[in-house]
Amino acid sequence: DDNYEENDDLMSAYDLSFHQSEPLWRINGTALQKDNDWYRIYVESGFEHLYVLVMYDYQEGAIGIEIYNGGYSKVLSNFTMKDNEYISYDLPSNGTYYIRIFGDHSGNIYSLRWETREPYTEEIIPGYDILILLGAVFGVVMLFTLKWKRNKNHL
Repeated sequence: DDNYEENDDLMSAYDLSFHQSEPLWRINGTALQKDNDWYRIYVESGFEHLYVLVMYDYQEGAIGIEIYNGGYSKVLSNFTMKDNEYISYDLPSNGTYYIRIFGDHSGNIYSLRWETREPYTEEIIPGYDILILLGAVFGVVMLFTLKWKRNKNHL
């Protein structure tokens, strides 16, 4: 077992709420993926973009990540069967969330780091769609004009 046990289920999740941006190995050592490992985090209002990174060596055993909300429903997961896993996602709201680390229970050593940021928002320019449309129309008209002039000169 590692220093985060017993965190084998959602109800006994190890609380990482006050350890944002800290790698797991700095908090209480690296973890071992011998069973399901659960971690609890709290996401502040205005910072609902969640980033989770799990660092490990796939050759030692596969590891995946799942995120659950405070109502215990799965929000998303990532399981690529490659070295390291990460999630970068805009959560629907602030509040308590849970990170589940799962895999083939081979005893693979891993470290985890999580942080939140302001949600990603595209910069919206008023009239942007009409500008694209006008630019496309202007471009097509210019193309036809140039072709017409070129063909006219060859006659």
